[in-house]
Amino acid sequence: MLETLAAELGFVETEALRTTRTRLVAAILSGDSAEGPRLWSQFEELAEFRLSRLPDADTSDDRARARIGIKLIRAHIWQSAEELVCYLRELFEAHKQAEHLVLINVAATLTGLLRRYVSYGEYFQAQGLDEAAIEYYLHDEDDTGLTDKQRGILNLRLTECYRSLLTTHPGDTDLKDLMDDSLQSALVYLDGEVEQGKAQRLLDEVSKGRKEPHP
Repeated sequence: MLETLAAELGFVETEALRTTRTRLVAAILSGDSAEGPRLWSQFEELAEFRLSRLPDADTSDDRARARIGIKLIRAHIWQSAEELVCYLRELFEAHKQAEHLVLINVAATLTGLLRRYVSYGEYFQAQGLDEAAIEYYLHDEDDTGLTDKQRGILNLRLTECYRSLLTTHPGDTDLKDLMDDSLQSALVYLDGEVEQGKAQRLLDEVSKGRKEPHP
């Protein structure tokens, strides 16, 4: 659906873009920290080149619509890589741009997709409102009917929010403790689940960041 909508907005992928997208999804799923950024850069370069060659991108509005299409392809990458929050972030940005260009049908379609978010926590986290997201996640965590996997994913989301807040409050020891506790809980509850790999990669990144010397 996202590919079709992107094409309707004037952005049709080339074979090179589709190939890069497939490789990028695989890199994200595997947690390849070296290949992922390289492929994202390659994707952006190919997308910009494609945009410059579109025959109907002669006006600023044409290009703006095509750029929404690129945003939707990016969303499709995150969706395929099972990164829900990143997927929602791209959709929010695309929706905002569609409303700005008064693309009523496109905005309505994206509104429908955004309503499928799993929880209010993910809804707010996708908009960068980490503190609001944390409130909802903690509320959801009180649900005694949660499975271990659901509880593990909640703790993984909490870890992501705490880590995001630490970028602006790097010296906050309480945030660091909360992040560590949530990450350790995520690893335990996700034992044997696919998502445990993501939790482990996050733990490795956090550990590496603490070992690196600070200027």
